Amino acid sequence: MKKEILFGFMLKIASIGIKFILILVITNLFGANSYGQYTFILATFYIVAMIFRFGFDLFLQKKVAYLNSKM
Repeated sequence: MKKEILFGFMLKIASIGIKFILILVITNLFGANSYGQYTFILATFYIVAMIFRFGFDLFLQKKVAYLNSKM
């Protein structure tokens, strides 16, 4: 169990490092204006995805559990 926790922690740290490097690369290659457009599009995508997902995962879990109990 400790190995899984450590592995998850290391993945989280690696993810933060990769995101930081990606921000540096994007801003250096394309400039601040393009980075602003990139973050706006990314934020819009996350908001739209959250709205479409709103409650669907819970509905799906309940529906699958209900259908499995009928079998």
